[in-house]
Amino acid sequence: MFRNQKIVFILIICLVAVAKSFGANKTKDSTYQINCDPQFDSMNVPARDFDVFEALNIWKLYILERNDSLLCQDSETTEIKEQVKEQLFSKSYPAQNVIFHIIAYQKTNQGFIIENAVQFVKPEWEVNYILSYFRIGVKKQKGQYKLFFLVQEYLNGCAVTNTKWFDYYTNPKFTLEKNAMAEANRFCDSVAKIFDIKPEVKAKYIVTEKNRTYEVFGHYFYWGASGSIQFNIGKQRFILDNQTNGNYRHEITHYLFSEFSSIKILSEGLATWLGGTTSFQTYQQAIDTLKKLPYKDTTELNRILKRKLPYWQATYTYAIGGIIIESIYKKYGPKVVLDLLYDKSSTDVLDLITKYFKLINQDPKDFLIQLITAK
Repeated sequence: MFRNQKIVFILIICLVAVAKSFGANKTKDSTYQINCDPQFDSMNVPARDFDVFEALNIWKLYILERNDSLLCQDSETTEIKEQVKEQLFSKSYPAQNVIFHIIAYQKTNQGFIIENAVQFVKPEWEVNYILSYFRIGVKKQKGQYKLFFLVQEYLNGCAVTNTKWFDYYTNPKFTLEKNAMAEANRFCDSVAKIFDIKPEVKAKYIVTEKNRTYEVFGHYFYWGASGSIQFNIGKQRFILDNQTNGNYRHEITHYLFSEFSSIKILSEGLATWLGGTTSFQTYQQAIDTLKKLPYKDTTELNRILKRKLPYWQATYTYAIGGIIIESIYKKYGPKVVLDLLYDKSSTDVLDLITKYFKLINQDPKDFLIQLITAK
């Protein structure tokens, strides 16, 4: 009996100590820890900072409505937006079942840095699922709050290795492979010479551990895959690599040709032809996988061309794009490849096939099937 009373007494002392510690944290000027319910109880926020909820609501709208106008102009980056939309949150979650918890926030000169958890509520199960934990920047532009991703904050904590084509950023405890970096630079030299191109800016090449990829964007917990990507913020060019330790040629190709604006199937086809689909699938392996499908069936071919595929079958489209680019290169040379990549006359790849292969009285689908079969 006495032993149980002693344990209870110790627990009470611990709880009092924790409560005092929490109270001390709330007296800090720059950061407040908020313990709020799904309705964002205002009692937990100092009155002078109450507009943190207005800032958080911008993030909530961005997730639920996919409204890109809520991003800062200098954070316009297609790839980050697509990753956030695809990996952070799914449209399959009804808005009424989603709640947003402010975990902590910090005031800045222009707005806030907010740490928040996105949860999915299933009342009938009496369970809340954490969908994501995110650290996001919010600042005012022209009197309105706008979002920005904290990439620079992440980079400030990295070790930097400078090479000819890239500045490599890594966790200070992470060791880069010199051979991989050297091969990546030689690859860039070769491609740049063949196509007579040179990007306007040097790329920031970020190498991460596989399960921590999207920490670069402030995304610390999420459902879904975390692939390597090439993305831009303003004029800055980035490569995010969690597979090759510095020589991810598919994404490097995207960087080298980042000045060219092309439809998805052609830009991915180019990157696949020169760099494979991933670090573990070559261009030829992607073609071999494609040819196992009934691609001669026009319904199936349409499905692939229009990218009506689950994400794990995206390589089928990439392989077709690669075949088109390679065929143009072999028939007409590198200059025509660049012309094709920069052509905005149509968003339909079949129209571009007709135009660049100079087809007369021949169905471009039949011609494409011939190209695939010949590989």
